[in-house]
Amino acid sequence: MQAQRVCFVEKDQVAMETVEVAPPAAGELLIEAICSVISPGTELASLRAKPNTSGEFPMTSGYCLCGRVLEVGEGVEDYATGQIVVSAMPHASLMTASTGICRAVPDGLAPPQAAAYALVAISLQGVRKARVQLGDSVAVLGLGVIGNLAAQLCRAAGATLVTGIDVASWRGDLARRCGVDRIAAGAEDAERPRHPVRGEGFDAVIEATGHPEPIVDALQLARRLGRVVLLGSTRGLASNVNFYRDVHHKGLTIVGAHGAARTRAEDVGHLRTRASEQLTSLDLLAAGRIDVDALISDTMPAAEAPRAFARLSSGEEPLMTVALDWTA
Repeated sequence: MQAQRVCFVEKDQVAMETVEVAPPAAGELLIEAICSVISPGTELASLRAKPNTSGEFPMTSGYCLCGRVLEVGEGVEDYATGQIVVSAMPHASLMTASTGICRAVPDGLAPPQAAAYALVAISLQGVRKARVQLGDSVAVLGLGVIGNLAAQLCRAAGATLVTGIDVASWRGDLARRCGVDRIAAGAEDAERPRHPVRGEGFDAVIEATGHPEPIVDALQLARRLGRVVLLGSTRGLASNVNFYRDVHHKGLTIVGAHGAARTRAEDVGHLRTRASEQLTSLDLLAAGRIDVDALISDTMPAAEAPRAFARLSSGEEPLMTVALDWTA
């Protein structure tokens, strides 16, 4: 069997390629793609060969895919032919995937929404690590897809004040429509909450820009004994950090929240396995608690994936992300 797949041929160059797909082995599913969603932060960083990416080409890309099961391999009991599933597989029309990286899609959840499950799960583990509680104030730096979702999840977790910070006014406007309480163009413009007991500053700050410079802002926005979570995959080195003033003396807790930094076998307190976070994300989406429709700025035929990446990379349009339609 043959499939079409998105390939990063070299730096800043995307193409479609034809590949052979083998029948599913034991414990695998053969999945026909319905749609996939581009993860702009991670995928564009890899396409541009930014720091802390592999820099090796050619490479496949993508991990947010929804499709239909065509065949099940030997020993598979939890999935059936015709079932709609999501999988952390690259952008492709047809693929085999281990059942361990597939999840059943709840009834009534549209494929584009379901395909965004992995993005929600990344933001969810960051919010959990921020220990957001009822009544907390939270600042989110960077209102791209991951930051916007993190802000929505903070509200769902009970934060009474969520402030989003982003230099792009259109991303701020979108975040406000998604329920974020306050919007600021920069850290210096963000009004610090003043609590009669906890003092000045945010209980938790989530850095989601992926740039090193705002890390200093995140440290300074947090209150004494506050929490700072590094959710965006930082591409580069942070300089001018006064660790005594901004971390040590304030007693901050700083947590790295890479999507892979999860417990592997079982849930432990606020730390959850990848499967657990992904299932929770699908449940939240199915319940309508999280708005991903607002973040999918356009849907394009999968054959036009090179143009979709070019549009996202150029920054000339107000695009959050793009869904690729594999049925077109």
